[in-house]
Amino acid sequence: MGRGLCRILSMWMVFGDTSEEDETNRRVCALFHLFPTMKKILILVLFVFFFSLDVNAQEKVSSMDFIDLGLSSGNLWAKANLGALEYYEVGNYYAWGETETKTNFTKETYKYYKCSIEKDANGFDVTYKGFVKYVISEKSDYGYKGFYDNITTLEPSDDAVYAELSNDCCMPKVKDFEELYTLCIWTECSINNVKGWKVTGPNGNYIFFPCGGYYKGSVCKRLNIDGCYWASDYR
Repeated sequence: MGRGLCRILSMWMVFGDTSEEDETNRRVCALFHLFPTMKKILILVLFVFFFSLDVNAQEKVSSMDFIDLGLSSGNLWAKANLGALEYYEVGNYYAWGETETKTNFTKETYKYYKCSIEKDANGFDVTYKGFVKYVISEKSDYGYKGFYDNITTLEPSDDAVYAELSNDCCMPKVKDFEELYTLCIWTECSINNVKGWKVTGPNGNYIFFPCGGYYKGSVCKRLNIDGCYWASDYR
């Protein structure tokens, strides 16, 4: 049975040291398999560059509207990004594993990152920092005090789409994006001056991925130039 899938835009958190930044960026997006033939990939965040092609579209939609693209999985894709009123709008931005939108994406504001200063046996201050959820054992040095849980797929309580819409809706997995790439026709275009991809399914129906850029700290980067979308799992 297919699922209702809705897209959300991502962020880019910057950490003080390289090891933590690498681990965070690994979470930033699991879409590195989405466009295997495209070369513009930065860490695990997918940046897609667009050309201009005017497409006339004015239809009013909500993120509760879903489109049947005729996919073999039976999945239905939301006509708009989560938080968007028009299907060409970028919608809301989220950190991976968070269900509330915000405009400042740092380690201090990330739900599953913890930092503390404690006294050791000799009375000296020791700083502990790291993730407290979604850490695989091979990366336990990124976990808070060596924590790991080997969870690589968002639980429903951490899925922004599930929290916002209904039990029948969720964020897409990497395999869902791969199905779109394999079975659909991707056309670079611009709708109402918003650049993005028109994704046409086997049955002729289509959805639009607007180019919403990404957040780095409190600044939105590459708006209307790059497209960054979350998957609910990472590899």
